[in-house]
Amino acid sequence: LHNSIIFLHNYHYYSSYCLVISPGNHGVQPYPYQQEELEIVQSAKLLGATLSHNLSRNNHITEIVKKAANRLYFLVSAKKVKSAFSDLVLFYTTCVGSILTYAAPVFHYALQKYLKVELERVQKRALAIICPSTAYNDALDFLG
Repeated sequence: LHNSIIFLHNYHYYSSYCLVISPGNHGVQPYPYQQEELEIVQSAKLLGATLSHNLSRNNHITEIVKKAANRLYFLVSAKKVKSAFSDLVLFYTTCVGSILTYAAPVFHYALQKYLKVELERVQKRALAIICPSTAYNDALDFLG
């Protein structure tokens, strides 16, 4: 395979697949590996980050935005039962913010604007829940 990166993965012994990252279609066939034929897939998850065959970050951003947005429900629930402000900030930092920033040093520099907006949207919603009467930029400054 010319100019290609092949990612082999054996997941829980039962399913194995091969992610081929290549600038063009080289007619790659299923790859034999340890007497087993690996499935060629469009994306694969490695250490919590989703890698795509075309090196785009769309799948990864979509997954982490969905995961973080689901956790905002718990932030709203904590707010409804009148949890302390410090507890809300702690929950956001540990359960939502950590998801949004996971693997950020790897991909953030090359994100397209619309993907950055998706990440920012979740953060804005969280800060609106924690500090409802504070402007977004002021809340960012206040919470550090």
